[in-house]
Amino acid sequence: MDILRKLSINLVLIALGFAIAFFVFEYAVRFTYPKFDPSGHIHFTESADGVVLVKKHGLQRQVKNTGDYDVTVYINKLGLRERKNLADAKPTDYFVVGDSFSFGWGVEEKNRYSNKLQRILRNHKIFNISTTTNFSGYDRLIKYSRKNGANIKNLIIGVCMENDLRYYGLKEESTPKKGEQNPLRKFISLATIKTYLTSNSAAYFFITSIIQNTKWLKNIAVKVGVITPNLHGINYHSFDIDLIKSSVQKLREISAPFNTIVLIIPSRALWVGRKEKRRATDQTHNVFVNLVRNQGIKVVDPRMHMESTNNPLNFHFKNDGHWNETAHSLAASMLAKTIKQ
Repeated sequence: MDILRKLSINLVLIALGFAIAFFVFEYAVRFTYPKFDPSGHIHFTESADGVVLVKKHGLQRQVKNTGDYDVTVYINKLGLRERKNLADAKPTDYFVVGDSFSFGWGVEEKNRYSNKLQRILRNHKIFNISTTTNFSGYDRLIKYSRKNGANIKNLIIGVCMENDLRYYGLKEESTPKKGEQNPLRKFISLATIKTYLTSNSAAYFFITSIIQNTKWLKNIAVKVGVITPNLHGINYHSFDIDLIKSSVQKLREISAPFNTIVLIIPSRALWVGRKEKRRATDQTHNVFVNLVRNQGIKVVDPRMHMESTNNPLNFHFKNDGHWNETAHSLAASMLAKTIKQ
């Protein structure tokens, strides 16, 4: 019994020692490398009305542990990445709504397509009300903005082809996803743990930054499954005409009250992966775009221009699926041409 008691005490002391050491290391990293402090990073929340917004307002940071970006992000009191007062909008101005691409994920505010577009269209202000959501969320963001004084007449909707297309309405709520995990397994999954640590631990961010930027360490992490290479994590779904029609119908409902332009954000699955997956993605892209145009909605699709460079992935960050500044410049230029027509 004495041996077991001593062993138990020693294990407790070792665990306590590790906890204290990690605590000290955590706050040492926060003090020495403030950019890794997650308390200063942007975090999203959902309001009681289902509107996805940034939790805190003020100046915050967005950092990628691969080194792809380290940018400042200003959030207004409404939880949106927009410095202008929404209530100041005139009937000639435009509102941009979309997901993280339109939010300007990973780029400085001045370099996202909405801000670049405003510099081209000097007679129009461009207001950005995008967050990390989908078509249903876009609808809520528009209503939320109007509730807070926005007079929206002209709308630009950024459609992310990788994750915006889905079943909307009753089927969206009632149809389980294929391969869906049970709640407990999902809760303790590696992805969930990584997300929690990224959002709460500067030490984790610091350590993973070292791993991501050290080739041999990264190779080991990839082999053991701790790191998923950027292009291996692309969201893909097979061609589904009902899913496409559901998405087009929802988009039509959102756009109907406004003079709307849809900006297509092509899926990277067009350019990587197995041939049959690329073919299905191509078919999905073309059918969706044609159906949207058939609704009488203007569509801006940068796909052909991207592909004409022979390396469309150059419009994305190397280790992150979002658009880089080059892509935002292209989108702004193409939108400006459409608006001026």
